[in-house]
Amino acid sequence: MSTNITEPVAGPATGPAPRPDAGPVAESAPGYRPGHTLPLRVEAMRQWRRRRTMVMALVLGALRSS
Repeated sequence: MSTNITEPVAGPATGPAPRPDAGPVAESAPGYRPGHTLPLRVEAMRQWRRRRTMVMALVLGALRSS
């Protein structure tokens, strides 16, 4: 029995086989436009104003000071 090393081996590294009824795979979410994302400063301020971000900042500050 000979083994052909150029033949691909199916397994976890290659992933599952595509379904025959599956349509084309979208490259990104519908309506996503890379040129219309928020500037970094705006996104940073938006994240900082979130309650959970502030709570985690307080928790990390308390842990650091103890």
